[in-house]
Amino acid sequence: MLLAILAVGAADAACKKSYESEKREAAEATAKAEKEAREAQQVTITSGTYEPNAEEKANEAEDEALRQQAEAIATLRREQLDYRGRLQKEIDQLDRTIADVRQTIEGTNGKKASPKDDAKASGLLKRRELLRSDIDAIDGSTADDWPAVKVRIDKDLKVVPEPTPRSDRPWGEPKP
Repeated sequence: MLLAILAVGAADAACKKSYESEKREAAEATAKAEKEAREAQQVTITSGTYEPNAEEKANEAEDEALRQQAEAIATLRREQLDYRGRLQKEIDQLDRTIADVRQTIEGTNGKKASPKDDAKASGLLKRRELLRSDIDAIDGSTADDWPAVKVRIDKDLKVVPEPTPRSDRPWGEPKP
């Protein structure tokens, strides 16, 4: 079952073009349209006759370039929305964990909370703020700075697990 889900996810990811490839195709189409427009003008000027086909070809090439640019922008926005959703999902999970840790801290029946719980809550809050700043970065990003923002978000989404000791007695201390 998991294999089927992974295969579907991989196939879906393979079908979607990245923003960079869409942007590259749009730039190539724009360059091609400009070249065809220049050639159409040269043909019209040198032949001394009016050729409506050359003008129509130039307009069609320009329209195609604009369509590809629009596709590139749409791909960028879809990618940004995907990252925004992933970040929001992670923040929601952190909020649940923070609530659990706070409940543990408050449930100590008047005793002082352990420094370990305080440190954990503080670390979770810092991570939440980091991910919240990533959402703000997505909202303020442009097509030019999106690749850098994307790399930063990918790095921030990687969770580094806390090291746990192999036993309750660190450094292999003997039982008392």
